[in-house]
This record gives sequence, C-alpha cells and structure tokens, in this order.
Amino acid sequence: MTRKKTMTGFTLAEVLITLGIIGVVAALTIPALIANHKKTAVETRLKKFYSVMNQAITQSELENGDKSTWNIDMSVDKDNNESALIESLNNLEWYNKYLAKYLKTTKVEKNQDNYVAAYFSDGSIVVIRRGGSTYNFFPDGKNYEKLNLNDIFNQQSDPNNKIYGKTCFLFA
Repeated sequence: MTRKKTMTGFTLAEVLITLGIIGVVAALTIPALIANHKKTAVETRLKKFYSVMNQAITQSELENGDKSTWNIDMSVDKDNNESALIESLNNLEWYNKYLAKYLKTTKVEKNQDNYVAAYFSDGSIVVIRRGGSTYNFFPDGKNYEKLNLNDIFNQQSDPNNKIYGKTCFLFA
C-alpha cells in the first residue's frame, strides 16, 4: 500500500483575495488616520501658540507695564473723539517694541496691508493686526501664503467662510 503525498498550502486565488481584502481595509482606514493626525497636529500647534504668546505678553508686561497701557494702532478713541488722540504705532513698530524680543521667529515681515507676519520654526505663522489686538494664527504657514488677505480679514461675518477654524484661528 502506497501512500499519496498531499501538499498543503494556499492557492494563488486565496492569496490574492486576502491581499484584496487587506487593501480595501487599508483604503478605508488610512484617510481617517491621516485626518486624525492632522487634527492632533493642529491642536498641538494651537496649544503651543497660545502658551508662547501668553508668555511673551507676560514677559513684555514686566518690562513695558500692563498691556492695557500699550500703544495701539488707532488714531482716535472708540467714540471718535478727536481730542482723545492717542500715540499711534504701526503694527511693525508695535511688534518690535512689545513682542519681538520675547518670540523666537525665523522671519518677520510687513505684508502689503501693513500687518506683521511672524514665521515660527515649526512652519506656523501669526499675522498681527490692529496694534496687537488681533492675532490670526495659521498652524500651517502654506495656507497663509495661498490665501488672499481679503479672504481672511474681510469676510469674518460670512457664514460660508471656510477659513476660520480650519486653516486660520483668530485670537484677540
């Protein structure tokens, strides 16, 4: 009596079906993982920016007094009382006087609207407007460079504006 040798293993079809299932599962889960990673990265940069700015303002207050006494870029008070003119600094002068030495930036520039854009080493950018009363933070600086400034600053009341809370975050 002779025994027949049987071979065990997977057929090519079984291997291909298994690889196909793995590919479908990967295609469904990888985009969610990437989106989750990006969301976490943005949250981390927001927390870091908030902390860095608060520290810079606090350090500047020690040297320059309470921030409520800092000169801001306005020519008249809120009631348009011309006799109440206050000393005015443009945004870049304001930045250099109150924040420059407390922030570690890779580049600082004044854009076409006279706002200050400060670039950080992690690729994020803050645009300082109105003498330091408004900060537009871009966790990914590429988004700032792609946008028209009118899209950012002049459409805040537009409900269809998809910039705020996604690519730009407003601090005041």
